[in-house]
Amino acid sequence: MSSKYSVTAIGDASKKSTFSGIPYHFWHTAQESGLSITPWKMDMERVTLKRKIWNVFKILQLQSPGGFQYSQEFNKSILKQIPDELLSTQVISFNQHFPPVQLIYAKGGKVYHYIDATFKQLLDRYGFAGKIGYKTKREILAKEIDQFTGAEMIFTFQQWAKDSVVNDYKIPSNKVKVVMPGANIVFDTDYVAKASPDEKIGTKKTPLVLGFVGKDWKRKGLLRLVNIRDILERRGWEVIVRCAGYAPGEFKTRPGVEFVGFIDKTSETERFIKFLESCHIGCLFSEAEFSSISVLEFISVGRPVAGFVVDGMGDLFMPECSIRHVVEDSDERIADSFERYLLDSTYNRNLKKGAELKSNYVRWGRAVKEVVNHIATKDLDND
Repeated sequence: MSSKYSVTAIGDASKKSTFSGIPYHFWHTAQESGLSITPWKMDMERVTLKRKIWNVFKILQLQSPGGFQYSQEFNKSILKQIPDELLSTQVISFNQHFPPVQLIYAKGGKVYHYIDATFKQLLDRYGFAGKIGYKTKREILAKEIDQFTGAEMIFTFQQWAKDSVVNDYKIPSNKVKVVMPGANIVFDTDYVAKASPDEKIGTKKTPLVLGFVGKDWKRKGLLRLVNIRDILERRGWEVIVRCAGYAPGEFKTRPGVEFVGFIDKTSETERFIKFLESCHIGCLFSEAEFSSISVLEFISVGRPVAGFVVDGMGDLFMPECSIRHVVEDSDERIADSFERYLLDSTYNRNLKKGAELKSNYVRWGRAVKEVVNHIATKDLDND
């Protein structure tokens, strides 16, 4: 056995581009802590032709295309790229449909799934129901039950996903553990998060800066955030919405909105941290969100956050450092909360202090430790 642990996802787990960099940061942090762990490396380009052929056959069978990565054909093709010695490790997988649990056990290994949502939640909340054929959906859900049932343990990013695993898939609750993920930032060892200074904000000298991260700006609520900014401006406050990522045409020249452009967290880590620190509050007003790592990134540098407590965000918008709203709240009511932040120094200071205190908690070091401790405890129970 080359490694006690290994980590996988659909793609190359050693690359920050795979699954938003989550497997990479787990692996990197675990390795830095001294854990013997190896990433699975898959070249997805090598299965492109098989994916196309698979989709053609689906159409010929009068079924909707899509879902190749959930199929046995995908497993057979992709597993040819994985060294046999990795199949006998304790595999931490960020995809509940891969690798096949029974194959890993046959090789002497164990599987632990670490997920942000179940496939049923994906169907219900992200419109996947209309993109995959009925027969394929049924097969995927059946496979997911088998994977959950056969796995040693299932870790979920938040309680929302755990509830689905337990209630929708009938998996025993004691087999499912909630472990909040970490911010996808590699900090210098001497980095210490500090709250923004206590100063008068919302003025021409020091505008209130509301931070936004994400290229999927429609779903993540940029329009609503800008509308809230406009309300605050009409009330006499100076407010800027500062965005990292793609700039939609209608916002490029809109007053009070700044775009700093796309920031590559891999090669421009320091620039990304400075962007986060330049904001007073990180914002995410998404109406459907499994778990936004960007919220944790703001908290990791000591900045409070604001947004809708929807789907899995109830856990990530921690009350001690968050301005929490529901989708049904009006823009005026949300603006009231920001205005309270501007006017109430005690409320302001408590939120900032809360974010500062939670900054280490929302990093991958804590998440890796929790996962490894759960696995170690289960191994002891089985001895």
